[in-house]
Amino acid sequence: SGLAGYDARKLLEVADLQREAGDLEGALWSLQKAADGDPQFLPARMQHAEMLIELDRLVEAVAAVESLAKDFPQAPYADHLMGLVHLARAEDQAALESFRAAFRKEPSSLLATRVYQSMVATEGLEPAVAFLEQWVAANPDDGFVGQVLAQAYHQLGRTSQAVQLFEKTLAQSPDNPLLLNNLALAYAESGDERALDHARRAYELRPGAPEIADTLGWVLVKQGEVLEGLRHLRDAQSRAATDAGISYHIAVAL
Repeated sequence: SGLAGYDARKLLEVADLQREAGDLEGALWSLQKAADGDPQFLPARMQHAEMLIELDRLVEAVAAVESLAKDFPQAPYADHLMGLVHLARAEDQAALESFRAAFRKEPSSLLATRVYQSMVATEGLEPAVAFLEQWVAANPDDGFVGQVLAQAYHQLGRTSQAVQLFEKTLAQSPDNPLLLNNLALAYAESGDERALDHARRAYELRPGAPEIADTLGWVLVKQGEVLEGLRHLRDAQSRAATDAGISYHIAVAL
């Protein structure tokens, strides 16, 4: 970082490496240098503010966000980051207002998801789902938000709609383990025998994920392969010991 001087792009790369190495304070210092060296280089300024929020240095984060708002008043970045500040302070309604302001300036998949999550916290799941449905109707190829909406349908018990949307988004990303996992769960609830195939494919793609091992184990148990299912469920529990859902699945299998 010292050798990079004030080269913002090099400092951003260094900060990424420092972060991966667990040196968060070093990464923050590099990002501050990058922002000082090139105030127009948005990636560094945004990551600097995000890291301040992550480190719970919220007074400094607000100052960084206000500076962004002054320099880029028509852009959504400051509103988005202020929404994250409000979330860190458990100010759900204020977070929703900030995310909505950002979304109005520049609608995107990320901001649509932020608005949805804040609506769930403040207004409930049904209004939030209605908002997402409008976005997906206008952006039918948005697989990211489509997946979020499918999960919401699943949560509401609207299984057939969840399956239909999961299948559509999986066609766009056939090797996405999370999509395969969620579709396997939806298939299992509706008694579709394709559940096991999808659960196995998800597990092959990401065997270390406890939620995916849990799904595979649960589908196996539901289809009568209890011993093999228990093996995967116990593996999932070893990686996520506090997950009550996994413990429940193990209890059912036993």
